[in-house]
Order: sequence, then structure tokens, then C-alpha cells
Amino acid sequence: MNAYKRYKNRLEKFLQTERGKRFINFAYSIGAAIVILGAMFKLLHFPFGNELLFIGMITEVIVFTLSAFDTPIKDYNWDKVFPALTSTNDFEQSEAIQGSRKFHTTSSLTNNQISTTPQTEEYNRQMEKLITETEKMGKQLQELNEVYERMLRAMSGHDK
Repeated sequence: MNAYKRYKNRLEKFLQTERGKRFINFAYSIGAAIVILGAMFKLLHFPFGNELLFIGMITEVIVFTLSAFDTPIKDYNWDKVFPALTSTNDFEQSEAIQGSRKFHTTSSLTNNQISTTPQTEEYNRQMEKLITETEKMGKQLQELNEVYERMLRAMSGHDK
């Protein structure tokens, strides 16, 4: 059994609960909003700018003090899960490289098979039609803009 048992006070226990995490998140957000609002009031010389800035700063001080009691997030040793990340062994690295090459080859073959299906050919035909129609629509919009531009110049009396 571990000789050292970590003592958690009530504040630490509260901060690890869902309510505690939500409280800290709420306090951070409200405090930051008050600081920004106070800074805006101060810069624009609105009344109570100093007071709002003071209240927001005090709120942030309290929140940062409370967050000192929060336990840090556990960091995982990913090199134990994926030993090829830190391995100097050429065999382990080559297995990872071979696996990624095999995946690439398999996915390329799958993509080639998919591209030869009739549905894909029909999709490609439809896309070509859509591109042609979009280009036609762009030309028509350009012509329409020119007509409206001439009409507006004629109506305003600036016809050149």
C-alpha cells in the first residue's frame, strides 16, 4: 500500500465535481466579461468604468486563486501505448512504415475500384453539366449587371 495518501480538502473535492467545474467555468466567463466591459467603459469614459474594472479584476483574482486548488489533468505516456513513437529499433519503425504503406496501397486500390463504378460515371457527367450551367449563369449575370449599369446611368442623367 502506498505510504503517502493524498489529502483532499473540501474545496478540492468540490472543484473536481461536475458542479465545481461548471462553477469555475461560469466564474471565469463572467469575470472576463466584466473586465472587458469595465475596460470598454473606462476607454469610452462612461460612468462607473473604474468600478466595473475593479469588480472584474477582483473576480478574476478569486477565480485564479480557486483554480490553484484544482488538480491538474492527468498526462498519459503515449510512448507506452505506441512504442514506435520513441523507438530507435529499425524493426519497430519499419513495421509502422510498412503498415502505413499497406494502408495507402489498399486505399488507392479501393479508390480506383470506386472510380470505375457506373454511379461515379453518372455523377461525373452530372458535375460536368453543373459546371457548364454555372459558367452560363455567371455570364448571364455579368450581362445583366451591364444592362442595369447602363440603365442606372441613363436614369441618373450621367449617360456617357
